[in-house]
Amino acid sequence: MKDIQKLIASSSISTLGDSLTFLSVVLLLASLTPNVDALIVLMILNALPRVAFGLLSGSLADAYNQKNILRYTEIINVLLSLLLIVAVVQNSKEGIYLIVFLKACASAIFKPAQAAILPRYADMQDLSRTYSSWQTATTIASVLGTALAALFISITGTYWVGIAVDATTFLLSYLLISQLHYQHEKLDSVAPASLLDHLKAGFNELGTIQKTPVLRTIAITTFAMMFVLGIYNLLYIPFLNSTLKVQPYWYSIVEGIQAGAVVIAGILFTAKYNLFKDKAWALLSSALLGLALVLCGLSQSIATFILALALLGLAEIPLSSSLSALVQRAVSDEIRGRVAATLGALMAISELLALLLVGLLGSNVSVGLMLAVSSLCIFACLPLLAKTNDKVELGDAVKPQGVS
Repeated sequence: MKDIQKLIASSSISTLGDSLTFLSVVLLLASLTPNVDALIVLMILNALPRVAFGLLSGSLADAYNQKNILRYTEIINVLLSLLLIVAVVQNSKEGIYLIVFLKACASAIFKPAQAAILPRYADMQDLSRTYSSWQTATTIASVLGTALAALFISITGTYWVGIAVDATTFLLSYLLISQLHYQHEKLDSVAPASLLDHLKAGFNELGTIQKTPVLRTIAITTFAMMFVLGIYNLLYIPFLNSTLKVQPYWYSIVEGIQAGAVVIAGILFTAKYNLFKDKAWALLSSALLGLALVLCGLSQSIATFILALALLGLAEIPLSSSLSALVQRAVSDEIRGRVAATLGALMAISELLALLLVGLLGSNVSVGLMLAVSSLCIFACLPLLAKTNDKVELGDAVKPQGVS
């Protein structure tokens, strides 16, 4: 098995476990707190570590052995999953919230290292295809994890079984990562000596993103997208309940249709990638995403909503793959982790703002109207994306900014 295949397999296995845990926790909290408050708290706890530790973890990923960072965080996740089982068995909301937060902290450390290590094993000229394969595999794993979680709960009547399986997936991911061929070259010019220096190095990348046209445009675009998607992720179940008034079995149907569209888009994108350049793919898929979300908000029937979700699924992989490839081509190896973490922190801030908006407006504004109007933010970013010059030499758009 090639190293890139091991990375994809590791990510897919972890994603399957994450889906098992997430649905198990959401359903348990829903039974303990029959409103959306628990879901809002979960989303906040998942987003906060990316804001609080994102800049620091990105600098750590660039300065130290990325393979070891991935391995150690997977072991930490095993231990946290075991602790989460105890909290779930005891129906302790406070314990669940604490461990979910700690797992999100581990993820905030893991993600920048994962983003930084991938280009070591991928062809830089074929990055979009690599990301497409990655995300198609993880989407399949996510859907499978959700289905397995529901199955385990329905068969056993308990919520901890899926979390126990999740602990096993982290162990399998650890074993796959351990087999990667990896040679760490410590770069003194970008390896700060203290945590404070690492944090300063992370903040430097805010300036790097602001000064680099491609990165600046992608930061603004993804900020707008995550704001809209944050609203969507929080409101789509209330929208199905209150506006469309569908039966619960429709949830699994719409989830399956969207996931199927994502997989189809991944296969087609991988096969037909050469039809357009990455910027063109990003433009087309951004427009499709905006259209899909507007259509979601305006839906008056489940059929229209399903069509909107199918369009959303078709946009997902071409959009994320093309944007990821543009970012990776625009940065040098020495700062990949910092740039990835900084962009992740900005997206987390966007999600938190979306939660704040939904919380402030509450039931005063129609759910559908909120979805439709907020989606216009995506269309506002299209001219900016169209004007961006993406013709950069590999790693030359951004030079490493060391810390004395």
